[in-house]
Amino acid sequence: MTTSRPRKIGLQLPEAERVVRWSEFRQMAQLAEAIGFDSLWVGDHLIYLPPDGPPKAPWEAWSVLAALAEATERVELAPLVACTAFHNPGMLAKKAATVDEISNGRLILGLGAGWNRPDFEPFGFPFDHRVGRFEEAFTIIRTLLSDGEIDFHGAYYDLPNCILTPNGPRGGDLPLLVGSIGERMLRATLPYVDAWNVWFEDFENDPIVLRDVMARVDRIAEDVGRDPASFSHSIAVLVGVLGSTHRPSVYPSKGQRPISGSASEIAEAQRLLRRRRRPCANRPDTHHPRGDRDSCSSRGATQVLKFRTRLAQHRKRRRTQDAGLRTSSPGRGPSGHTQEVGARARDPRTGAGCPRCHRRSPRGPWWLPDSSRSVQRNRAG
Repeated sequence: MTTSRPRKIGLQLPEAERVVRWSEFRQMAQLAEAIGFDSLWVGDHLIYLPPDGPPKAPWEAWSVLAALAEATERVELAPLVACTAFHNPGMLAKKAATVDEISNGRLILGLGAGWNRPDFEPFGFPFDHRVGRFEEAFTIIRTLLSDGEIDFHGAYYDLPNCILTPNGPRGGDLPLLVGSIGERMLRATLPYVDAWNVWFEDFENDPIVLRDVMARVDRIAEDVGRDPASFSHSIAVLVGVLGSTHRPSVYPSKGQRPISGSASEIAEAQRLLRRRRRPCANRPDTHHPRGDRDSCSSRGATQVLKFRTRLAQHRKRRRTQDAGLRTSSPGRGPSGHTQEVGARARDPRTGAGCPRCHRRSPRGPWWLPDSSRSVQRNRAG
């Protein structure tokens, strides 16, 4: 049984694109809260070493979260995501409980294993066995937050009779989020977490690829006995606002382009990203956009063709504008474009069958090339 969840929009605050002093950081957070954002997110990294530039680094994440908890009143706060290797897991649980107390129950505890080697070795943290270390740390953190105590003896951590007191205002109800697409990480966390997050580079900032990623996550959830509808699916999307200047990357981009355009165009892209997929009766390993689970109906196929047509028209319009040209009809593609997209939607290897069952045709990066941020993240696991 599926349940609908209200959609929330969050904002990740600057990380290492440039040095942002606390006074400006606070102003950004308060403005984001005032204009209606639901949550604010802070990256948890220690240093970046770009191959063609000087070292860059953000402020320490938990100190910033504590300050944001006092500077704001309504928005939820979260690390995206907190690396369990940077702190003893007992201390990390203590930090989370403290920030949740300062914020009056507004913390979302995002957790991950880390991926950026310069975050580890220069600061004395081991980079090996990251997922194994994460599994033990995750067990310790969630147990301390829910039960208040643990007697743990593992391969990497030893916490004899560790007690967490005082606990935050929500205790064991503090929401946990995992940021990973690794199967081992997901199998260890999905039975317990309240939310899952995917970084935009892990789905190429593309709604079609995103559906494949989400379908895989949902299958793993079902394998471990968790209803995919029982936890939130959150998406880190790269967005470029018209009129904004280029936001430099910390590391070279993989080529993903931001969702960009007018407010209505960005909203349309967000709507497409939100679509869920269901298994196809003809091919159980294939998931489809909303539609009939029992058959590949012509109505469902038409919906897919319309979606791909809109996406192709949007790409063409943005490419034309980027080239300094103007289209005579910004909302429509050229004559015959729908037929062309419809033909491409059919599998060239078979030439027949339900378009919803076929893998998408090759396509390049989408929307505008001016990136607001592109940081390589190869998640552990």
